[in-house]
Parts: sequence; C-alpha cells; structure tokens
Amino acid sequence: MANEKQMENIIKMLSGKLNKSSEEIRESVNRGNPDSLLNSLNPQQRAQVNNLLSNPELTKKLMEDKSVQDLIKRLEL
Repeated sequence: MANEKQMENIIKMLSGKLNKSSEEIRESVNRGNPDSLLNSLNPQQRAQVNNLLSNPELTKKLMEDKSVQDLIKRLEL
C-alpha cells in the first residue's frame, strides 16, 4: 500500500516537472515505455535516467539513500 502511495506521489511530481498529465505518465509506466517521458528531458538528463533504469542495483542503492527517502516522505503530504 505504501509503495502505491509513493508511486502516486512520484507520478504527481513528474507530472509537474515534465508538463505531462498524471494519466500520460501512468500509462507510460504501465507500458514499460518511458520514451515519451524521456523526450521531455535534455540529453544529459535522459542519459542519467536511462542509466538508472537499466541498472537495478543502482536503483536499489538510490532508493536506500536517506535523502531520497526524506524526499519521498515529504511528497507524502
């Protein structure tokens, strides 16, 4: 349940940052095709996201980072 709430908060945050609707982001995530979202980023940001998405160990390490956990907590208003 907490993971669903975290995902919803992340989707809302991305919606504002990428100027995409929450539904567009959710559909992209559900399809496993982030290309439409990545096209909104500059090349450096796109490369960073691709690196993160292609490396489960790095993703896990990032999610265990205290500052990331604090950010997620702040998003859960």
